[in-house]
Amino acid sequence: MTNPGNVYGTSKRAGEDLVRAIANQHFIIRTQWLFGKNGKNFVKTMINLSKTMDWIDVVNDQYGRPTYTVDLAKFICEIIDSNKYGIYHVTNEGRYVSWAEFATTIMEKIHSNSFIFGISTEDYAYHKNLAFRPRNGRLDTSKIIFEELKPLPDWEDALERYLREI
Repeated sequence: MTNPGNVYGTSKRAGEDLVRAIANQHFIIRTQWLFGKNGKNFVKTMINLSKTMDWIDVVNDQYGRPTYTVDLAKFICEIIDSNKYGIYHVTNEGRYVSWAEFATTIMEKIHSNSFIFGISTEDYAYHKNLAFRPRNGRLDTSKIIFEELKPLPDWEDALERYLREI
């Protein structure tokens, strides 16, 4: 069950409701924390900040798992050739982390000396005037295994592949 906390989440749920209403056979993919070669993403932001900042404030109380767009695209190609319809939570596997833990891992992998300082969502939002974000963004990917589909690789492996790509 979803419980959107902002307009963005409400519009996403409305889109899912519409898909379910007009198509008995459908795939709905929910994912999070995307990073890939094209466009803006958290990994690119952290790399760029590390070039000019010794100290970077990052939220430490929102949890989820990063998702590499290459791995997500491969999963989508696999599932659309099946008849295993439904709603899937799709992220790279591995441990759940906070944004600050993810940022720290990025700094380690790029051998940066920038320090990641974990701060609360409230402190970060206060300074940035941002919209509500859920603290527990953990997505349960177990349906992938239940449906005998191939889970995505560990996100740390995905991050290493991404860093080699860029």
